[in-house]
Amino acid sequence: MAAFSTTSLLLLAAVVAAAAAAELASLSAFHRRADRAVLRATVSNPNCSNKEWSGCTDCRTRRHCQLVAPNIWQESTPVSCSGSTPYCSEGDANTDSSCVADSTCTAPAPTPTTDFNCVGNGYYPHPTDCNKYYVCLDGDAYAASCSDYTGTHFDAASGLCKQGIACTTARCPGGGTQSFITWPTASWITASCLTSNDINKAFFSQCEKGSIWDGKKCDQGACIKEGRFKDPLDTAEKPTRYIECVDLGSGKFNVPKAVTCPKGNFDETLGQCRVA
Repeated sequence: MAAFSTTSLLLLAAVVAAAAAAELASLSAFHRRADRAVLRATVSNPNCSNKEWSGCTDCRTRRHCQLVAPNIWQESTPVSCSGSTPYCSEGDANTDSSCVADSTCTAPAPTPTTDFNCVGNGYYPHPTDCNKYYVCLDGDAYAASCSDYTGTHFDAASGLCKQGIACTTARCPGGGTQSFITWPTASWITASCLTSNDINKAFFSQCEKGSIWDGKKCDQGACIKEGRFKDPLDTAEKPTRYIECVDLGSGKFNVPKAVTCPKGNFDETLGQCRVA
């Protein structure tokens, strides 16, 4: 029988001790996980409201509450809808939610955010993140994102997510006094910077279509993009005049030119004169 040196015996003892410690640590972690599982199984999830139901977390995700023990309700792992059935449908009183193929989203209505201040309806850029934007309706702001469209940024000029658009943000000028700024790529969008000079606390608004912010007020009739637009001074129910705007390059436009339709009325949707 081979003799072991003192050094070999010490090394062997160290290896055995390390293995034992690792096993104890593994068992301890297992018991911690088991304890958490037991805790979850003995306490109801308040989101379940003590009943079984299924619904949509958003337009792409299903959620389900079920009875896991007497009087214990738990929410299962959310399921992402994908493939040929990428949308979540809420169902009704007699049917559970399900993943469906059509794009009709019946998920709960979005919740307004308090992170953005707007005093006019429309689409607004996020002050510091060009991948995000806000939809404002009746004084409420709803957060939105271009993240579903790879390689896009929010284009304030069109109100759409677009590729090839430079990332544009804004900031208040500073100085500790209230001031107004216009969005760099959309001169009809203005922000009222408060004395804190924090752009995220500014109040955003928009001039009416065909107007720009001149630093003090919305200037009606100013050309902000190429095309034909209703003359703001023609207030008739069926207007006959329009403003013609020409892109002169370098972000400049011509002085507004008022034109009268030779016949019929001006259709603002089509941007042309029409005879009814």
